[in-house]
Amino acid sequence: MKKSNHGTFLARSLLILAVIGASRSSSAQDCASGATFSGPIIITRGGTYTGNWQSQDPSIRVVAIFTTQPVTIINSRIKGPGDLIFVGGSSGNVTIQESCLVGTSPNIAGKARGNAIHAFSTVSVRVGQCDCESVGNYGIWVGFYLGDNSLNNSISLLSNRFHNVDARVSDGKGGYLATQSSQNSHAIILSNVNGVPGIEIAWNQIINEPYQSGVGVSINIFDSSGTQASPMQIHDNYIQGGWDSDPANGDGFRYYGSAFTTDGFFQTDPNLTTGFLKIHDNQAVGFGNLGMSIALGHDVEMSANRIVSSGQLANGTSSATSYARGLQYINYRNNPPGVFGNNSVHDNLSGTRRQRNGR
Repeated sequence: MKKSNHGTFLARSLLILAVIGASRSSSAQDCASGATFSGPIIITRGGTYTGNWQSQDPSIRVVAIFTTQPVTIINSRIKGPGDLIFVGGSSGNVTIQESCLVGTSPNIAGKARGNAIHAFSTVSVRVGQCDCESVGNYGIWVGFYLGDNSLNNSISLLSNRFHNVDARVSDGKGGYLATQSSQNSHAIILSNVNGVPGIEIAWNQIINEPYQSGVGVSINIFDSSGTQASPMQIHDNYIQGGWDSDPANGDGFRYYGSAFTTDGFFQTDPNLTTGFLKIHDNQAVGFGNLGMSIALGHDVEMSANRIVSSGQLANGTSSATSYARGLQYINYRNNPPGVFGNNSVHDNLSGTRRQRNGR
């Protein structure tokens, strides 16, 4: 095993924070404030679109895209309590750049905010330099890839900023139910995206604040894979915080959230499970349960990541589950050899505090 150069590692960590800070001069709420909004739109023709669109009804998507022609959304402000951008089945190349997506409370008892970007059965998805503020269930969800498995039809999620992924359920009175779990939510999730070269998830910032968010796994790779010649690259992401609706009651919720994990169902076909990933040079800090995990998959390498959590909020409140840990490697679904295996975990730095006997 090669030796880690922790001096270079620290310098890289500081560079990540400097680049993220320099690229964001204001919060996403600021970029949406003062704008004049039009109503929801449905896009049925390819082209480049710029605008400010809003829905006040959680059942109405703000932007719905239904076309096989390439669509680019750039320099736009999109706001609402439901899904903000939905890309319909069999759509073509979709690019979303330099845009602001803001989730608002539905203020309906028992209902949570919608997804920021849901790309369903698409052939190519590229999201870059977008701000996602208080978005709900999923921040960016790319599921059921229908492309030709070429580099021209791939997925890149680069240099995006997430502030408070918030899947808490509304109490209908302007607040949220701290007694209901919000952990089935993610900032980024790929699901059933199999055998796609050139996938890159990098230079994203995900910051969740206690009592202002509710998130499960911040980055979840669910039954999705790169290729042996072109493994999926997940690198240089900064993930801070991650709790359920009540950060001090993780055990009560059986909170299983993490900064990053590989995930999926029981599989017998290695082509349908998570595989061919390289997860490296990411930073996970201040989380409530788990830092980073390989929970299933094959040909997955996790290296040179920094994983640190004190297990406490700023006021000293214990916010870690009693089973919290920094780094995990486990065949969670008991998948057979070939579906799980040929993985490596090396040269990571991990330090995590958790509760013991109530302390």
